[in-house]
Amino acid sequence: MKIIGLTGGIGTGKSTVCELLIKLDPNKKVRKIDLDKIAHQISQIGEKGYQAIVKEFGKEDILLPNKEINRKKLGEIIFQDPQKKRKLEKITHPKIIFQMIWELIIACLNGCEVVVVEVPLLFEAKMEKIFHQTIVVYSEEETQVERLIKNRGMTEKEARDRIKSQMSLKEKCKRADWIIDNSGNFDEMKKNCLEYWKINITKEKTNQTKQQLKKHKKIIPPDVFINRFILITILILLLFLIFKFLKFIFSFF
Repeated sequence: MKIIGLTGGIGTGKSTVCELLIKLDPNKKVRKIDLDKIAHQISQIGEKGYQAIVKEFGKEDILLPNKEINRKKLGEIIFQDPQKKRKLEKITHPKIIFQMIWELIIACLNGCEVVVVEVPLLFEAKMEKIFHQTIVVYSEEETQVERLIKNRGMTEKEARDRIKSQMSLKEKCKRADWIIDNSGNFDEMKKNCLEYWKINITKEKTNQTKQQLKKHKKIIPPDVFINRFILITILILLLFLIFKFLKFIFSFF
C-alpha cells in the first residue's frame, strides 16, 4: 500500500486535487484521509477533544448558542496568539494522528492500494517521513486571495495575513516530491494530476524526458517500512486491548 501526503497553502484547492486523484483509479482501490475533517470530528460535542478545547479556551469565547465550537472565532484566536495555537495543537494533534493511523490500518486491511492523506500542515508538523511521496498543490497568491474572499468570506487583508502566516508555498515546493499547479486552469491541473498518476501509480511509460522527470524528486521509501509500521501499530493496539481486558477481569477478584 502506497501512502501519499498531499498538502499546500490555504486556498490552493487541496481537496479538489485530492478528489480528482481518487477518481483516476478505475478499480476503486484508493482511499482519502482528510486530517482537517478528522480535526472537526474530534472537536464535536461529546468528544474528548471538544471538552479539552472548551476547558482551555472558555465557553463564553468560543461556543455558539447551540453549544458547538465557533470555528471561525477559534481560528481568529489562535491566529492572533501563537501560544494559544500551540495549546490547541497539543490538544488535537495526538488525537488526529491516532485516528489517521487507525484509518490507515483499516485501509490496509480492506486491500486499498493507495491512500491519499490530505495534511494542511504536513511540512510544518515534520510528517513527510511517514509518506512514500509528498505532493504540494500550488496556486498563485492572487488566486488564493480570490478564493478565500469568495469561499470563506474573508477580507483581502485577512486573506493575505493568513497566507503570510503559513510556510511559504515556495518552501513547500522545494520539499515536495511532486507539484500540482492549481492556479486556475482546471484542464492543466487535471493533466498534471493524470501525469503524476501515470508515472507514480500505474507506472505507465510517457514521453517525458529525463530532464523533466528530474525536476520531481523520486526518493520513495520502500513499502516494507510502511507495512511494518502498520503491523507494529496493530500489535500495540492488540496488546493494549488485552491489557485492558485482563485488568477488567482481575477487578472482580
